[in-house]
Amino acid sequence: FVIYVKGPTIYNNFKLQKSSPPTVPINIERVTGEVFTFPVLGSKTLVVFWMINCGPCKLEMKRIQSMVKEGLLTTEQVVAINFVDDKKQVIEYLKNETFEFTMTLDTRGEASYKFNVNSTPTIFFFNENGHVEWATTGISPTLNFRVKKFFEKI
Repeated sequence: FVIYVKGPTIYNNFKLQKSSPPTVPINIERVTGEVFTFPVLGSKTLVVFWMINCGPCKLEMKRIQSMVKEGLLTTEQVVAINFVDDKKQVIEYLKNETFEFTMTLDTRGEASYKFNVNSTPTIFFFNENGHVEWATTGISPTLNFRVKKFFEKI
């Protein structure tokens, strides 16, 4: 049953690893209103696709924020993309949560469509060239280790 339900997502994440970046950068909006170009080229980036009413998303976002506080990640190395909720909802939610990394909105669904994101949280590690090095969906028990290894903190 688990393979039947999660199989397509796991396969998609595996298929995206080492894939080519989008041929055209995707412009999405920061919560603050500025344009943000995705994927970020020139630096390694952790990207988390999330939504407000997702319990696992809240857990992973708090874990990522803890890694920023610990110095395993910088605020510039993390991008959170909400592709479900509208801007007002996200802004209201963020009044009660503190995340020091880039918060964006994929209101047209371009980024989520390009990377076949169909459940949350989905986390991608992009290398400097915009290629997906690793992807996972759901709570990742190995996230801390993978962050240390990918961002060379080991």
